[in-house]
Amino acid sequence: MAVANPFVRLSLAVMAAVWLAAGCETKIEDEGPVTLAELQGIQPEPEQPAAETETTEPETPTVIAGGAGIGPQGEGGGFIWKPIGEHTGKLVVILPPQYTGHASSAYIASASGSPIEGGAYTGVANGGRMHFRFSKPGSGYGRNILVVANLKAGGAVHWPIPNGAARTTY
Repeated sequence: MAVANPFVRLSLAVMAAVWLAAGCETKIEDEGPVTLAELQGIQPEPEQPAAETETTEPETPTVIAGGAGIGPQGEGGGFIWKPIGEHTGKLVVILPPQYTGHASSAYIASASGSPIEGGAYTGVANGGRMHFRFSKPGSGYGRNILVVANLKAGGAVHWPIPNGAARTTY
């Protein structure tokens, strides 16, 4: 029986140590789980594409449109009239997320729909919602007012605010 050269044994030990220290990884692509049939050399039958029973229509983008003037009441689920914002101490209006990217502007109007003040768009935050900031605290706009959002697709929607000094959500 031949005795291995000590240099060869040392070289093999060093290579094994380097391989183990590197995490014992090899570059094998994972192609998913292997079945017993594949291990036994039996090739599975190729899958047949499922017959389409319905025709699929291309998805049409959702268009949010409003009505003439102040339009219909806007949807809820995230509208906030925040009379005193943390950063400025002034009114912040946050539109529901379904209006993000669909509203072009927002303003405060009297109960009859006459514009009082336009809001400054300050970005999208808090769950993907558009923010508009105003020059006064909410109490400065009085009672029975409206927030109106003009929509890019045309028209507008509004949310009634019974008391400008109180937080209102829809």
